[in-house]
Amino acid sequence: MAAKKLTPQQQRDRRAKIMLALLGVVFLAVLAIQVPKFLPHGGSAAPPPPAATTTPATSTALTSAAPASSQLTRFTRFAQKDPFKAGVKDAATGVSSSAGTAATTPKQPQQSPLKINVTQSPPPPSVPTVPAALLKVNGKRTVLVLGAAFPKKSPMFRVVALSQKAIWIQLVAGSLSNGKQTLKIDLGRKVTLQNVTAKTSFILSMVKPTTAPAPTKASG
Repeated sequence: MAAKKLTPQQQRDRRAKIMLALLGVVFLAVLAIQVPKFLPHGGSAAPPPPAATTTPATSTALTSAAPASSQLTRFTRFAQKDPFKAGVKDAATGVSSSAGTAATTPKQPQQSPLKINVTQSPPPPSVPTVPAALLKVNGKRTVLVLGAAFPKKSPMFRVVALSQKAIWIQLVAGSLSNGKQTLKIDLGRKVTLQNVTAKTSFILSMVKPTTAPAPTKASG
């Protein structure tokens, strides 16, 4: 009679059972070898270690021995003081005071601040001014007020009228060639005058209107 053919699943289960049986045998063999190593030999527990013996010290050795010079045989407690109220002795008076009280020192005489008197000179008195004209005579500039005569060394002309755009002059002695007594010089215009008798000439031009200190009256 032929054996029954196993299916693939049955074959795998069979092999698994065989491997499990082999592993069980190997595990039992390992236990048989290793377990005796952890068991105590002879079946008796190890004796306890012997108790340490102590030799009692005699009390007479401490009381009968004389203390050395460097040993402390007696001590007393110091009186407790407040560290924040340490005594401070004044070297001058010999009186001690606490550190929390400020030491009194003689007051120095207070010096008065230095005072500097600054005297200011009074401003100069204002001088009254009058209308004037800046006139150029032969290239030289001169300021002329109403009634002034020029040139200064030998006056030949006198200012008889002024405006912002002109100046009027008059001969001190003699007359002009046209018979008039006054001559008008406009601002920025040049006028040439010739003295036939002295054979001299004057080139006059008004530069600009201005002001000048009022002339002082001569005391009579």
